[in-house]
Amino acid sequence: MITKYSKFNESIKSLLIGPTKEEVWENLGYDQSFETTEEFFLNVIDGMKIKDQSEYSDIVFWEKNGKIIFEQDLKNKYLYVNYYIIWSVFENIFGLNSVEIQSFIIDVVKKHLNWIGFKPKVSFNRL
Repeated sequence: MITKYSKFNESIKSLLIGPTKEEVWENLGYDQSFETTEEFFLNVIDGMKIKDQSEYSDIVFWEKNGKIIFEQDLKNKYLYVNYYIIWSVFENIFGLNSVEIQSFIIDVVKKHLNWIGFKPKVSFNRL
């Protein structure tokens, strides 16, 4: 028999345990969970393309599903990384700090995209 107390206990239990990893990924809009930062990163960059560049000569905008993922500043060698799509996931899901995130991004963009010499910076662009 379900009582108001058992429902209350279930609510408290779910608050104490927190969401599962699968629930977190689902809330972020992913249909699967990712075990490693590299697996997540590869999923994000898969299918990304260059946005119209007619207004900017020194900046390359990389987008996926209509959202800017990266802004590549060719003149100053900065790589602006979308906070909401990438950076916050590294912080909140994988538990990395800013230095670890920057180091990881430097390595992975060099390895998979051949982008060498760019310094990653966080971007709060919501596009």
